[in-house]
Amino acid sequence: MRRILDFLSANPVFYFATVAGDAPAVRPFGFAMENAGKLYFCTGGAKNVCKQLRDNPRFEICACGADGKWLRLAASAEFDTTPELKEKAFALMPMLRDIYGGDNAPEFVLFFARNGVAVFNDPQGAGETIKL
Repeated sequence: MRRILDFLSANPVFYFATVAGDAPAVRPFGFAMENAGKLYFCTGGAKNVCKQLRDNPRFEICACGADGKWLRLAASAEFDTTPELKEKAFALMPMLRDIYGGDNAPEFVLFFARNGVAVFNDPQGAGETIKL
């Protein structure tokens, strides 16, 4: 888990893909955190990404470093929006509180990667797999 979070922290914009009907939908994301050994992401409850994850929880992320190494992670989303988790996310990235409407933040949704597989690769073809 630490290696995944370190890579995402060093490369803070990563790409998050969901399934929209029968087509992929990809967008940039910039938040990830660990809680109780789980890798969490967030979005707005009214956004298409949230609807797509509720319809089909499978997703992938991809991040690339300046050194040419990259990370792909495939998992299923499991929603978990307890107030304590929201507060932890707001503490890690305070701008989220402003974006999603203050302390109550009903539109702020957190989810974690369930049954995930992360693969680190480099341009020489070496890889490492980590199961979440």
